[in-house]
Amino acid sequence: MSSTRRTFLAAAAVAAANPRLSLAAPRPPDVPVVTAPPLTDREYLLLADRIMDRLNHTWVRHKQAYSAGSLEVGTIYNAAILTVHATAAEQGHKGRSRNDGRARALVQQLIEKPAFFTGPRGRRDKMFHSPGWLADLDRANASQDKSIDPKVAEGLVAAWRAREALQLDQQTIERLTFCVDRVARDSFFRYPNVRLNQINWNAELYLAAATLTGDPELLRRDYRRQLRRFIRSKRNLGPSFRFNYLPHFPADDPTNLDSAEYANITLHALLAYEPALQAGMTPLPPHEVARLRAWVRRCLFGYWLHSGMLNWDTGLGVARWMKAKTWAYALQGLLTIASAPRFHEDPRYGGWAKHLFDRSLALYEAMLVDGDTRAYPSPHLYGATTKHQSAGDRRVFSARMAANAARAVTLGLGDRPAPEPPPFFAYDSDIGRLAVSTPRYGTAIVASSRGAFPYGGLEPARLLTGAGAPISLGGRGDQAFGLLVRGPAGRFATQTADRGELRLVEPRRPGPFEDLRATTRIANADVTVSATHRFTATAIETAWTIARKRAVTIDAQFPTAHDATIEAVHADGRVTPLRPGQPGIKLDGVVRLDCGAYTVTVSGGASARALRTSPQATNPRPGPTLAVRLARTTTRLSARIVVR
Repeated sequence: MSSTRRTFLAAAAVAAANPRLSLAAPRPPDVPVVTAPPLTDREYLLLADRIMDRLNHTWVRHKQAYSAGSLEVGTIYNAAILTVHATAAEQGHKGRSRNDGRARALVQQLIEKPAFFTGPRGRRDKMFHSPGWLADLDRANASQDKSIDPKVAEGLVAAWRAREALQLDQQTIERLTFCVDRVARDSFFRYPNVRLNQINWNAELYLAAATLTGDPELLRRDYRRQLRRFIRSKRNLGPSFRFNYLPHFPADDPTNLDSAEYANITLHALLAYEPALQAGMTPLPPHEVARLRAWVRRCLFGYWLHSGMLNWDTGLGVARWMKAKTWAYALQGLLTIASAPRFHEDPRYGGWAKHLFDRSLALYEAMLVDGDTRAYPSPHLYGATTKHQSAGDRRVFSARMAANAARAVTLGLGDRPAPEPPPFFAYDSDIGRLAVSTPRYGTAIVASSRGAFPYGGLEPARLLTGAGAPISLGGRGDQAFGLLVRGPAGRFATQTADRGELRLVEPRRPGPFEDLRATTRIANADVTVSATHRFTATAIETAWTIARKRAVTIDAQFPTAHDATIEAVHADGRVTPLRPGQPGIKLDGVVRLDCGAYTVTVSGGASARALRTSPQATNPRPGPTLAVRLARTTTRLSARIVVR
């Protein structure tokens, strides 16, 4: 055989083993691809390419599947990647996110044993259901979870839509249709059954089964019943439409403080509404649609920042807070709002939601190390290591972000405008939470934590830049914004949760604002402190009034990020650095204090110094804290924070 012939056959064998090679363009350089909103389908898929460049090496040829790197996440990891591969194929895309051969292999893995489970309960827990998908592709004793099945169904539906491009044979198509339909019709997912109040998992399966079979029964009947029960119950949403994670627990239970992540995950159920109507479902009564619209409004303005990051507080505590893979899941809430105009009280909501979603992809891409396709972003957002995350969690995070980009393509977002939303807010009077976001900064006052997390009080609990860079995530003690009082009654801080009161001046529904004000009041045996916080598009202004009952020492604290330096700028142009461990300075003649990512102008302070800080679980990367000392007779202090 000639060498030319041998070369040809060898190349053909490689192409057959990895069909992507025959479709992909030359590999582009690993550089940022996400631009300013609005993103197009091309940019969504280019980001998916960058992510798959990193996940590509987790493919295990002899297993014909991707390795998640940890147990109990293998199925959901491969299902997310199947969604990416199939969407790229459907779009005729050429790049790393497309791999037809692997997509076909993943389909086969997901429609056969052991991943597709039809056996007895054995030792499985309360999530047992048969048929259903196991948490790992190759472990017959793997666990089950209600969140696995809908995401496998999503990947299989994506493969079905791309069946011609993927060259799926009729037997495979019939088998995947059978599997999805059987699971969707199992009693575990049928009405009246639901896990807690998370109707999104059921809804996603109903829609998948209807898409594959053409049978609208589950959408017409079960979906409508699930949705009506959810919105009619007073246990699922608070009076301001914040989310109760455990509806069967008392409303004042710590877990029911709120849940930014599960509210957005559950909101995904609304994506099935239009298909259900088209399938013949009777529309919900107008007053129930109105309640769903109010919930959408609260989700959009109460849980998100202009950077695309969650304005994140959760009654599930620090173990769930700042988990990267959970943020990726929560982004389906923005995808839903962007794609469900029936539930918009304002027609601008869709474009605003797409803008925030597009910004979230830019925020994720900024976590990538350009040129290093073996490095993944951390599973701990901002380094918040409140609970250890595994290698599998790290990979699942990136796979979910790639799947989110693919979902945006499927939903048609690539052709839609995405204007930047104006400053917006949401206020929950019953728990004293005020969430604020502008293009320049994001913050929240969290008056009550119910002990679910260690931060909170009557000052900004967090401060992030408009790009999503943290200045302070959830600092406490010497890393908290606000006043620290030392007196005969001991240490007393205005940043103390579940003590004092917060009221919104001119209460109104969540939405855009130009000038927003809130008042607070807190007291102990030594002092009574009243304050007014004013939020504008570019600044946070706070005016404190102190009624002294006994002799006390008072500092106003302004935390900074880990790379910040604190400098005092004098009226004559001189700059004096403030360093931890060194004496402070008098504030006479000081016109501004530069604190890294923001500046603060103080009126009423006598002196200032920098405090040395140490990492905290809820503020893992602190810089020095600026402490402004008040004179012993001072009763008023004001500060104006401007994020750069």
